[in-house]
Amino acid sequence: SVRALYASAERESFDVLHFKDGRVFERYSRPQRARFAVIGRVWSFRDVTERERLLARKTFLVDASQLLGSLDVDSALDAVTRAAVPYLGDACVIEVRENGESRRRVSHSLDARAPLPDVPEETLWGRSTLAHRGGASILAAPLVVQDRSLGAIVLSAPLERAHTRADLETVEELARRVALAVDNARLVREAQQAARARDDFLSIAAHEIRGPLASIHLAAQTLRLHELPDDTRNKTLDLVVRDLRYDDVFPAGPVHRHVVPQRPVADHHAGRVRARLAVQSLERNGDIEQLLGVDGLPRDDR
Repeated sequence: SVRALYASAERESFDVLHFKDGRVFERYSRPQRARFAVIGRVWSFRDVTERERLLARKTFLVDASQLLGSLDVDSALDAVTRAAVPYLGDACVIEVRENGESRRRVSHSLDARAPLPDVPEETLWGRSTLAHRGGASILAAPLVVQDRSLGAIVLSAPLERAHTRADLETVEELARRVALAVDNARLVREAQQAARARDDFLSIAAHEIRGPLASIHLAAQTLRLHELPDDTRNKTLDLVVRDLRYDDVFPAGPVHRHVVPQRPVADHHAGRVRARLAVQSLERNGDIEQLLGVDGLPRDDR
């Protein structure tokens, strides 16, 4: 304390004073000497309000960016509203919109009974707001990504702690980071949906290609194990060529523009039966013709 300093004349001191109006001063004191004798005390005050404001702003934005790094966007937005209160106001609301409708609304307030601020209409159209409304200071910034409005962030504070242009700059930067996090979460969801669609397509493709491969396998076994007349060998080769030309099942072009046909279950089982009968006939009497047109399973898959 000041009295303790005057009681100990040789002591030096340094501390930081925070005033109610938001100003911050560094205070330094040391003894004043004349011919080796202490004759008083020198006080030095330096206004570091702007430096402390910039440091607090940087710290807040870094913390907010770390919170927004989570893929759980709901939890991230909730954490950001809690970090913004009381740093930027007494209440904070983040509203995310989709197709013009509110899809997600996250809020936090020092007073759970106090009404939360509404999102100004002009902010939803992409314009920041700094105004006094309803006996409170209102600060709002849009969530914008590539000229697309995703929602808004709104803060309220009592008039004795009215927001400034510096606060508006901080909230606009925060809104930019929140918008990027929300958009990144959307891209992740779309990528996951695309991966599931890819897996579904590959599953269908594997099913669809199984029949032609079975026919090719049977024809190859026939050509390898039996002496065939020229006509029968040519028909068997035609069967292989036919099933290798699979363009009618998988048309060329982007996958998402085509619907892969799926055989009815009955046709699938009928193919399995025809394959078994064909192989049994081949084993009994070498009836090669029954293999032509078989659309089932290879012999080894009986």
